[in-house]
Amino acid sequence: MSPKPVPRKRPTAKKTTATVTMQIDDVAYTLRPNEVNAVDEMALLRSTNLSVPGLLEMARDDDRRGIAVIAAFVWLARRQGGERDLTFNRVAEAITYDSDIDLVDEEVAPDPLDDPAAP
Repeated sequence: MSPKPVPRKRPTAKKTTATVTMQIDDVAYTLRPNEVNAVDEMALLRSTNLSVPGLLEMARDDDRRGIAVIAAFVWLARRQGGERDLTFNRVAEAITYDSDIDLVDEEVAPDPLDDPAAP
């Protein structure tokens, strides 16, 4: 007699951020965290010692959002936008404490597990 199958729990996924937009000196930069690939995250880690989740956490926190975090956000958003050869230092040199910085928009992606028709 074979053992009874153990019922499997349906996995739960966290709602993830589809886009985050930050405006620096009247220019909007949009990051799509779910679309960051391993190459870009490794470049981010090498340049800033931050992972994508760590970067987003610091970018959302007014007390921890220094200009290095802002530069990392802009750099990663611009890399996603096609500027593959852009260096972190080039972006970091252009952002100062005099820059006007606003986290302007955050869009949460729908959780596919919330769909009752999902398998």
